[in-house]
Amino acid sequence: MGEYRVVISQGDQLAMGGKWAAHAFLLPHPKTGALASFLVSGGCLQEVNWYKQRFGSWFAGDTIIEDGGLYLCTRVDSLFLALPILEANTAQAGMFCEAEVLLEGAPAAVRQHVTPLIRDQLACLCDVKEAGGDQYYRLSQARVLGWLCCKVRQTVAALRESGSSYDSMDEPSLQAYAVGLLGEYLSDSWQKRLSDVYQICTAANEENVHTQPHAAHSNFGGPPEKRQKLDPKEFAKRRLAEKKAEEKAAKLVKQAAGMRKMTSFFVKPKPA
Repeated sequence: MGEYRVVISQGDQLAMGGKWAAHAFLLPHPKTGALASFLVSGGCLQEVNWYKQRFGSWFAGDTIIEDGGLYLCTRVDSLFLALPILEANTAQAGMFCEAEVLLEGAPAAVRQHVTPLIRDQLACLCDVKEAGGDQYYRLSQARVLGWLCCKVRQTVAALRESGSSYDSMDEPSLQAYAVGLLGEYLSDSWQKRLSDVYQICTAANEENVHTQPHAAHSNFGGPPEKRQKLDPKEFAKRRLAEKKAEEKAAKLVKQAAGMRKMTSFFVKPKPA
């Protein structure tokens, strides 16, 4: 009898004893290039992450699954995986190409399972021309940036709807947080461009600005001063903490406005 694993994934509901219609594979992560686990199920691409407590097991029917690990699958827009491939091929060709040519060199798993998901979405990232009944594509920097800005707006809206945790965050803080989330699936260059649109100071921006020699350092030959790198999500969290601290301080001031000082009780009253 084969081993059992617990997987939480979006997909078709299966009858008892049915087979799970999913295709799992390894692909380079769009952020790091390191191999990561993905699967296609229910007509969508999902990233697979593994979580396991130190002690734990699962009960599945009459079976105990000794390995208490949990495979958690979350949806990922397939265009995030396509963007690095489109960039590489566009840099080589630099002209309008058929979709198959533009995705040439992609891993076999991408061509087999991911390409059908992105074929109808290429216009989100590419300029499109039609000739002889065929469509030709070329990566457009403007379209990619527009698509990413749309993702930021969607993420901000989802954060607002998710609960009270983000109610105290203002719009710039939510945008910074959203850019940080999307940046987990973007190269540093694309994350910097997106951050520039929303005027967010990222780690890359900090490094570029503060590694430049200052006049004082150049005179004495010392190393340039570097400031601590700041992630957009950390920036948003810091803004939220500062705002809560300000609100708490204002509340205390308001409460103390009508109170007498302790020393006032020991002061001799002035004669009438």
